[in-house]
Amino acid sequence: MDNQQNAQTAAPAPVLKIDGVEYTADSLSKNAKSLIRTLRVADRELAHLEAQLTLFRIARQTIANNLKAELAAEKAAEQK
Repeated sequence: MDNQQNAQTAAPAPVLKIDGVEYTADSLSKNAKSLIRTLRVADRELAHLEAQLTLFRIARQTIANNLKAELAAEKAAEQK
């Protein structure tokens, strides 16, 4: 009876869609599952790096703006 209850309450295996084809997670080989995990890690790392790149671009632009303001202030001081 416990096995029947477990089978009824167990969540269905996740379905993955790759290139328009659906695969149940249970039907994939260990190697395929490993490759999917690796892809997910790579995707997370890429997202993290893209976020960092955005922050660096913002920081660089802020520094460039500060430099322009500093140079303008120096030029104004020289003209006095």
